Amino acid sequence: MVQDVLETMDALNIGQADIVGHSMGGKVAMLTALVAPERVSKLMVADIAPVKTHQGHNKMIPRLRAIAFPATLNRAQALDLLMPHVEGKGVAELLLQNLKLGENPGWAIGIEQISEAIEKLEGWPDIHVEPWYGPTLFLRGENSTYVQPQHHELILTLFPNARIETLEGAGHWLHAEQPRAFTDQMMAFLQS
Repeated sequence: MVQDVLETMDALNIGQADIVGHSMGGKVAMLTALVAPERVSKLMVADIAPVKTHQGHNKMIPRLRAIAFPATLNRAQALDLLMPHVEGKGVAELLLQNLKLGENPGWAIGIEQISEAIEKLEGWPDIHVEPWYGPTLFLRGENSTYVQPQHHELILTLFPNARIETLEGAGHWLHAEQPRAFTDQMMAFLQS
């Protein structure tokens, strides 16, 4: 996925960029800064640490795979269909972006491939890299278990200029649960 980011930047003639990522995207963002430090100007990581995580997605994915879709589906019906399988309306709305609605609805993403790769997706590679010294913000959700105090030392070892901040009233899906506060903190960091 890091290679995809770098190839996309190359295709768009972007030499260096601010990178923001949440969860798995946060892992990709961290790894991009670590393996291609000259390509990243600022790094914001949302509710993930550079560690292996086992947060129950391996239980949620089979539930999502098992959803029986009706012959037609609109947005409101899709939300009702997703709600029993996820952690609240914000998460359901986020997942809704991955559904094909209308006639013959279903997943618009590779749910089977995600299911097969969940252990790898929740992992963290065993790599030996130099720290990335650029400006970095780790924004964790107050009610999330993804970034724990015991992770702070490793975060600061890999990203010595990192600030670790907490978004109050948010869990792991902080950008969906507290979109305004998340955007405000992100923009303040990126514009600083």
